[in-house]
Amino acid sequence: MIKKNSICKLIKNVKTLITSDEFRTKHCLEDNAFTRNRKLSFQDIIFFILGLPRKSLPTELDLFFEEKEFSVSKQAFSKARYKISYQAFEDIFQMSTDIF
Repeated sequence: MIKKNSICKLIKNVKTLITSDEFRTKHCLEDNAFTRNRKLSFQDIIFFILGLPRKSLPTELDLFFEEKEFSVSKQAFSKARYKISYQAFEDIFQMSTDIF
């Protein structure tokens, strides 16, 4: 059985990993990707994908970014998503399996 402490530790570690600059530079496919402060940050894209959207992409983007009071088009999200390596998600999965 999964304990509450393990889940809290996992969430904390994943959040720390995703927000680290080392993780961002390691998993960006372009050298200059996500270096400036834009609407779609590296962390926002990772958190959105990990949230497992179930509705249509424009609807989920509106729901995800409604707190920030701006909207993001699906084209902008797709373009930004392709700047992140698939290995970022493998690292997150590996860390989660190590914790459990």
